Amino acid sequence: LLQLKQTIDEKFLVGYYVAAKSLSMIPYFLITRNLIAVLRPAFVEAVSTNNANQAFYYLKKSFKFFLVLFLPLSISFFITGRDVMSFIYPQAYGRAGMSLAFFFTGISGYSFFIILSSFYQVSGKARVAFIYMFLLLVIQFYLSSLFIQRWGFDGAALAVFVTGILGGLWFTVLARSCLDLSFLP
Repeated sequence: LLQLKQTIDEKFLVGYYVAAKSLSMIPYFLITRNLIAVLRPAFVEAVSTNNANQAFYYLKKSFKFFLVLFLPLSISFFITGRDVMSFIYPQAYGRAGMSLAFFFTGISGYSFFIILSSFYQVSGKARVAFIYMFLLLVIQFYLSSLFIQRWGFDGAALAVFVTGILGGLWFTVLARSCLDLSFLP
């Protein structure tokens, strides 16, 4: 947000950015955090009893849940983002429709990353999750620096999109190799 404020000449555009980001965070707070709250104790039990099949079952179900829920929502926000923003906020905020789509899809990838990192923490590999989170933070900062100068507030949202998708895919590949999750693509 600070990078955006320093780079953009039209300061009112920062409000569009904040509105799109706030709206895109609703699924994270309503779904992802609750999913983690439900899955973590079950996963802890599966890991503590060395029931690998049950642990993989929980991971597989959470992955399928994310694909079924967040993929169609992401696509719909790319199609109707402007209309959603104009419906909830004044008409002028429709300009942030593409930012909403980028944010929502990026936050979805980030959410899956958070769920997988919580499984890493339970499995005694919290350091791995921390290292990857730190690397994503560095990537996010770098991409924001580049994209904001070129595309303004849509560029900031695009940086979240790229970093979120990268984090979700990166951790999926890592989870597949480190936790033997052969069911993941």
